[in-house]
Amino acid sequence: MTLNDVSSLLHLPIKGMLVAHVGSVPRIEAIETMVQLMGADVDQAWYQLERTNGAYARFSWLNDIFKERLQKA
Repeated sequence: MTLNDVSSLLHLPIKGMLVAHVGSVPRIEAIETMVQLMGADVDQAWYQLERTNGAYARFSWLNDIFKERLQKA
């Protein structure tokens, strides 16, 4: 799933440069990104990484976070 897919599915405008990593993203960097940029709870972010066996998150979890943020806005 790409950022463009997320933008299309959630009808969110994505502006700015995409993040491009060379090689795999360390888990701690993925956690920091989820917490700082998405407002995720640290424990929830770790749980997602454990479930996906890597520095990834499930779309359903991302969708839940975005819906929660929209309701609070």
